[in-house]
Amino acid sequence: MASAILLGIGIAASAAVGKIGIDAFRKYRNLNGSVKNFVKGGFEPKMSRTEAIQILSLNNRGLTRQKIKNAHRRLMLANHPDRGGSAYVASKVNEAKGILDADRSIRNFSSWIVPPSRSAQKIPSVSEAVEWMQQHSLHSPRQ
Repeated sequence: MASAILLGIGIAASAAVGKIGIDAFRKYRNLNGSVKNFVKGGFEPKMSRTEAIQILSLNNRGLTRQKIKNAHRRLMLANHPDRGGSAYVASKVNEAKGILDADRSIRNFSSWIVPPSRSAQKIPSVSEAVEWMQQHSLHSPRQ
């Protein structure tokens, strides 16, 4: 009788360990994770900025025009109707890009790149450069 109970406990323990192992393997390989990435519900009647960001698979934080351009290009290469993609999906990708392009709050540059100011872009004349070099005790250019 005791051996039957121990056998049952051993079978139950090995089943639990097997299930934990299979779940860990699925989580590691992401076998069923692709379905979870979809947002529940369909498209909104009028596309919002949030939906446009989701369609282009972007993150609202650190959003730049270059990232929008790259995401649009990547999705259009994969979903273009001339290459066998869906015309509906391509139209939604184009609509998402249009909405984000119209948004003036999106930066033209990455957050770690500081755009040069207009005063820093001024190129000095030759005489100004020579004067600066003389003031800083540098050799004057050959004449």
